[in-house]
Amino acid sequence: MTLPAPIPRARLAAALIAFAFALGAAALGDATLAGDAGRAPPSLVVIGRFVTGFGTSEYMFAFSALIALVAIVAMGRGHRTWHGGSLRLIAERALYFFAVVAVSGILAQVIKHIVGRARPVLLAADGAYHFEFFSIRNALASFPSGHTTSAFAAAVALGYMRPDWRRWLLAGAVAIGVSRVLVGAHYPSDVVGGATLGSVVALAMARSFALRGIAFTARGGRTVMKPLRRGADGAPADAGDLSWRPAAGRSRRRGRP
Repeated sequence: MTLPAPIPRARLAAALIAFAFALGAAALGDATLAGDAGRAPPSLVVIGRFVTGFGTSEYMFAFSALIALVAIVAMGRGHRTWHGGSLRLIAERALYFFAVVAVSGILAQVIKHIVGRARPVLLAADGAYHFEFFSIRNALASFPSGHTTSAFAAAVALGYMRPDWRRWLLAGAVAIGVSRVLVGAHYPSDVVGGATLGSVVALAMARSFALRGIAFTARGGRTVMKPLRRGADGAPADAGDLSWRPAAGRSRRRGRP
């Protein structure tokens, strides 16, 4: 079995620096943007509350568990494919998605209560940078944003399955993150932290699953998702067998210069 190539240290260092820069830049505007959100028009807040609902993880768990269960039951009854796609791989993909949302959500909750950052509701009393470490109070569980963590974890995970949806999935995740600030639940830096955490967990778990041959495999050192179906020549016939890579790579695969 081909294993994913190790991540270069230079790339890890660059990613860490980029995260620190983004977090610091967002933190500089925490107090101002949180104050502006508190004065937002009620109609805009209503829209924010609607959008923020898509960041809850409960429905993500339910759908992925249901898909995996249906696939497993169908296999138990002797079926192997559904609309030409492997039921085994459908179950593995659902397992990957479930695991990504679960692990990222658990980590977000652990970090929240270790850091103990005060939410914007306490901005006037405690300021934007008040921390009480190892707190179990919800009002002191601002960093990172759990909804944003789930949204980005789901977006990256689904992006492996549907690369053609990636820009829309990420745009939706960004909208959920913005809505968390708009409804007064989080600061911008909380959103940056959640986006980073969710994305990193999804990417790391893809590598972990590839090492075990579950849903993913390695091709040319890259972590790629196994195709649900293959053509008559044995080549992948679906769009799921793609990795997260630069746009130039996608253009070459589609036959464009």
